[in-house]
Amino acid sequence: LCGWAGGIFEQTIAFREHGSVTGSGAGSVVSTKDGRGVVHAGAVVLATNSPINHNLLVHARQPADRSYVVGLKLDKGSVKRANWWSTHSPYHYVRVEEQADHDVLVVGGGDHPVGMRATQYQDVWGDLERWARPRWPMAQETLFRWSGVVYEPVDLLGLYGRNPMDATQTYIATGTAGRA
Repeated sequence: LCGWAGGIFEQTIAFREHGSVTGSGAGSVVSTKDGRGVVHAGAVVLATNSPINHNLLVHARQPADRSYVVGLKLDKGSVKRANWWSTHSPYHYVRVEEQADHDVLVVGGGDHPVGMRATQYQDVWGDLERWARPRWPMAQETLFRWSGVVYEPVDLLGLYGRNPMDATQTYIATGTAGRA
């Protein structure tokens, strides 16, 4: 990304964030539905959780897992800002998110393959809270719970480079599950 970001100063690269991309096509054209219209470029980098271009060669290498997160309220400054990862199975990841009048302990984990039957796992959000509260006893009420799907290659190496079997100047950066 540093090389790409350096191109901004030469006015050769433009980053588009916080928009809805509806697709990419021949000649490195990207369509959006955020009011900014169509972008024509010499090359396109699809830096996404899972590529939007429906290339089965990429999707087949990235099994889907569901990951869970709870947000626990903290008094401002009660926990130093940091990131933690456990090596347990199932593993946990924790970070502190600073807000205006309080902080949030973001606790995630409990990942399992998408499509598992509900009987094969229990209250994952409750498990995350029961794991976190003894370690961070200053954590207060639960502010949010959510889950999402993450994709990562079975060898855990992110996929970067030219989009396989694509004649256009389309590149991908995917499969990191947030580790890149």
